[in-house]
Amino acid sequence: MEKMNLTARINAINFETLTEDEFNFLVERALKSVHKASGKPTKAQVARLADLEAVANFVAEKGVVTCADVEAEFGFSNQKAARLLKDAPGVVKATEAKGKAKATWTVA
Repeated sequence: MEKMNLTARINAINFETLTEDEFNFLVERALKSVHKASGKPTKAQVARLADLEAVANFVAEKGVVTCADVEAEFGFSNQKAARLLKDAPGVVKATEAKGKAKATWTVA
């Protein structure tokens, strides 16, 4: 029998006539491809959690804020400020705004 590489062996499997050996091979390969999570947050996740907490504290101090207030205070982009306001714990959108009106955020 000719030695096959992994891709050729998987492609050669006919699922209509799957044998027990082929099934066991596929299960083994699937288990090898799964990596266990380390359980530790990444540096980016830690930084984002710190930003969320800082934004939540800022909103608690100021009462009602806009994205522009968060941008000015922390130097974030408008998109990042809006996302952090949306995800910050205990912070809710106070008003819906369209056009030139500005959406405001406050503590729940």
